[in-house]
Amino acid sequence: MVDCDMQPASRILAAAQRVTRRWSIQADQYRHHLVIWDPEQFFPRLWAVANDLQPEAFAQAQQVNWWDVYEMRGKVFNAQLAQDHPRTIYMGWGFAYSAAMHIALKDRRPYESERTIWHDVSARGYGMKELVDVLTKGDLAKVTEVINNVWEQIKTWGAPEE
Repeated sequence: MVDCDMQPASRILAAAQRVTRRWSIQADQYRHHLVIWDPEQFFPRLWAVANDLQPEAFAQAQQVNWWDVYEMRGKVFNAQLAQDHPRTIYMGWGFAYSAAMHIALKDRRPYESERTIWHDVSARGYGMKELVDVLTKGDLAKVTEVINNVWEQIKTWGAPEE
């Protein structure tokens, strides 16, 4: 696949320095390129910027993302209470996605791509392999247990102060 980006270099460099709550799937575009032609040596600068991010930026993104994980967990449980099984699984995937973003921010390691996120996050631990397996199988009896297991491991990262 070939990608052509017609943006000023300054805009690309600025984007590579941002750590958002979706950084884990956005960051790869600033880190891996098969460069065909680069007479101004732009890509080495881009890679350096993309790999030199401040810890505070990750902490701030986690604080924002924490609410997303918390809210998705509640939505799963609401769907279960309503005995809405399709919505339970759908919201379960929403929780899994938000948790995966949270884990990558904590690890400060992006995923290879959005296409490989479930394989990548399952290998990182935190109960994510079990969560992905349960959601894939649609095993409603175990959804609460596996979500609570993941939540217990990640709930303090970026949590609001009481």
